[in-house]
Amino acid sequence: MLIQNERKIYDLDLSFSANPNTGDITKLVNFNAIRRSIKMVMKSNLLDKPFDEGFPSIGDQLLFETVSSADIPIIESRLYNAVERSRLNVDIRKLEINLAKDKNGFEITITYSLKNDQLVDTFDTFISLSE
Repeated sequence: MLIQNERKIYDLDLSFSANPNTGDITKLVNFNAIRRSIKMVMKSNLLDKPFDEGFPSIGDQLLFETVSSADIPIIESRLYNAVERSRLNVDIRKLEINLAKDKNGFEITITYSLKNDQLVDTFDTFISLSE
């Protein structure tokens, strides 16, 4: 759950490590929080949230399939839709998907910005279809 407060975005770090100065749970701020949220949306499956038919899902229908370059437009479309439906308040500006056949998945580079903001961030991630 992202919380936006005066142009700063906060989320909990799911490692639940303690901040050495305060002893509180460490929080992710701004782009780190957004990156983690996008990754969580990408790795979610259709049944992760029961009774929510619109819950974003990327790879669950491709699980145990042999990957090919023909799957790239499917993953791209699902990723755009999942980010839009998740209400993360980001615009994906560029999406580059490369087949990693030896790893049975896709290497993904995402360039995005917050809606109504000019700051842009890019990060790399991987979707494994065998997990």
